[in-house]
Amino acid sequence: MSPASSKALTDETGAHSNGSAGANEDDSRSAGRPDTDGERSDTSGERDQQWDRLQAAILRRAKERSTEQLFGEATNGGAVYRWGIAASLDQACDELTIALSRLAVDQPLRGKRASAIDLATASEEFLDSVSGSSLATLQESAEAILWAASMPALSRILDARCWWDLLGGLQELRESALRNAEPCSPSRLLLGGELGLTLGWRLADLPSCRRLGKSSHEALAAWFEQEADSIAAAVSGVLDSRLVLASLIRCRRLIEGTTKRKLKKRQVEIAADLATWVAGMTLPGGTTAFGKADRRDVRDDLGPLGLLQQSVEFDNQTLRPAISAALGASHSGGRLAWEVCLPEAMLSCDDAKLAILLPDWDVRRGRVHLDYCGEEVLLELFGGKPRLLSGHWEVQIDFRGEQQAPCSPWTQTCEYTDDDVHYIELEQEWTGDLVLQRQVMQLRDDRCLLFADAVLSEEPSPAAIRYTGRFSLSPTIEVDSEPETRDLFLTAGKKRRAMLMPLAAAEWRVGPTAATLAAEEGQIVYTARGEGRLYAPLWIDLQSRRFDRQRTWRQLTIGDELRIVPANEAAAYRVQVGSEQWMLYRSLGQARCRTVLGKHLLADFLCTRFDMGDGSHEDLITVDVPDANE
Repeated sequence: MSPASSKALTDETGAHSNGSAGANEDDSRSAGRPDTDGERSDTSGERDQQWDRLQAAILRRAKERSTEQLFGEATNGGAVYRWGIAASLDQACDELTIALSRLAVDQPLRGKRASAIDLATASEEFLDSVSGSSLATLQESAEAILWAASMPALSRILDARCWWDLLGGLQELRESALRNAEPCSPSRLLLGGELGLTLGWRLADLPSCRRLGKSSHEALAAWFEQEADSIAAAVSGVLDSRLVLASLIRCRRLIEGTTKRKLKKRQVEIAADLATWVAGMTLPGGTTAFGKADRRDVRDDLGPLGLLQQSVEFDNQTLRPAISAALGASHSGGRLAWEVCLPEAMLSCDDAKLAILLPDWDVRRGRVHLDYCGEEVLLELFGGKPRLLSGHWEVQIDFRGEQQAPCSPWTQTCEYTDDDVHYIELEQEWTGDLVLQRQVMQLRDDRCLLFADAVLSEEPSPAAIRYTGRFSLSPTIEVDSEPETRDLFLTAGKKRRAMLMPLAAAEWRVGPTAATLAAEEGQIVYTARGEGRLYAPLWIDLQSRRFDRQRTWRQLTIGDELRIVPANEAAAYRVQVGSEQWMLYRSLGQARCRTVLGKHLLADFLCTRFDMGDGSHEDLITVDVPDANE
């Protein structure tokens, strides 16, 4: 060990006791390396004594200011430091993560786990993975916090050189995040905020770690100041959202347990907003939307001491019933009071390109998840608790005899929610000067859905369009087809869960049709043909009591000044199941006042509940024609 490194170790270990400040952090990271040739033996002995004193001080402080004092019983087995990791990885935590989480709460490794993991090699591999990278991934950020919280226990396992190298690497990773990550970035929160707070708490005997407090509080405050941008970054991609929520819970307890500060009211509200998103993306088994991990994999997030139940500290009144409902509990007695406490049943964020549509928080009523950040929309449809559709909503468009392709990201053009309906409209540009407009509508009380695509062209002379939409079935879902009609049923466990009606198709299998709906190799395939413009609506009924009733759908005639409107200008349909009926209208061309089923309207889209007895319409949603000046 060089004389400079020896002095750095003296500075770091001696500054706390004699009150001196400002050890050289670069030198401290090299302290503890093996002696070089010609170095005096008493230097090595002095170094060992300094390391022993530092190690004793760190372990004593860890015992006096234990993790259990901050996190309570959630420290059992190290679960508090595994919150959200399995959901983010989409698989169970590995042995290294489990081992580090136990060390992070000062619980020893025993049995095979103690001998199976070479922590020195693992720490070097971790440093190699993050060195030279301008920005760590969120999984790497979570691992860094595990290593940081484990530093007291690691002082007894790693040799001095390896321990100092790890500390130096963690500090460099944190500085890199503060330099390169946006204030709203989850990595900035975990590394700039929680990592600094953790090092300052666990290694307060080192001046270089104690000094991290101020900048850590500033990083956390900056993340909260971004509000909507921070929430959008946290929920984007869905799977990492629990990691961010877990970090917020630990940061709050670190701040309030080790300082005289508290989170501000607005900061707590922002954390509660994120917890609401996490609840909305939680499936009845406790897993996460769009994830493949099972309940056993994410068990650290469940139970009274898990992430989900612990997050209610941000807003007990709304989050407790929301999380309970998301996990499958329902309330038959006092239901109205229960529903009043629940958050809004539609969560949508265009910055994150994510939407969650719940008829209400009772998971038995089904739900829809949409992630449109990619070229194809990722879709999940639940019919009660079973997942019916899961995968990309794929589209193929043949225009003028040539295959077209997307040439822009999805953008949200309309969003609406009230007590009757949730509605979201997306748009994407395609080659061939085409525009693909997508509608997802959920009739909340009726338990019906509309999935619809409109292909629009501006060509003066209409050319042939062929549309194919594909929906991926969940692996356990089977399809029942009707022998005489074109509707399909989705079945889970021999029980029918959804009825699908291709409204652009003729109802009966005999005779000509402009559209078809069929099951092919684990997918539902919807094809439609048109000239210049076409509309392909798929009506989905999730109310099982209607499945055995007589049903029909019809394309309606649309009038415009004594002229019958062709299908490439506007389309309208009537859907009837038993005594319940609905009417849909969609304009595809120029905005005009038209007449359909006795109703005069000027709208881009309309859905009504139709009363056959008196011919009246109960408007459920009207989407106005876009203003050309906007």
